[in-house]
Amino acid sequence: MFLHRLQHIFIVNKMKENVATTELSLAFPLETSGIPDKQPVFAFLPLRNYGFRFMIQGDFDVPSSREDVDRDSIWNQWLRSELPALFLQALSTFQKHRCFKSFEGLCHFLKFVPLPDEILDFFQPVARQIMQQLKALPWLPAREGPGLQLL
Repeated sequence: MFLHRLQHIFIVNKMKENVATTELSLAFPLETSGIPDKQPVFAFLPLRNYGFRFMIQGDFDVPSSREDVDRDSIWNQWLRSELPALFLQALSTFQKHRCFKSFEGLCHFLKFVPLPDEILDFFQPVARQIMQQLKALPWLPAREGPGLQLL
């Protein structure tokens, strides 16, 4: 599977002891037909599927079972809060990517937008926040009624 990786490196100030920087990455399959498969969240190793159709890699705090993220961790809550902005940064990458022409990048990107009822547990607020930020974009086309209108 060919993936595009978008990453953001954060300089951390007193968020976590002995950590100066951390990286949060999203990876999107570029060659998909139809709706992409749901992907796991990673904390270096795969944890579990939370319903996202793109991969998330972060330095999440995990319990000893390594099957989930620690929901009570302030660190994890901060990382989660950074996901919507990073996801929206991917939009410009899709629009400029050499694999796509015209609106193909936008159409492909929209396949990855998480719906609130698809995202599970700890990450559920991310879907709502992404939808709110997408709605705030003044040029995002949307079909309402018989014609094409802008939101």
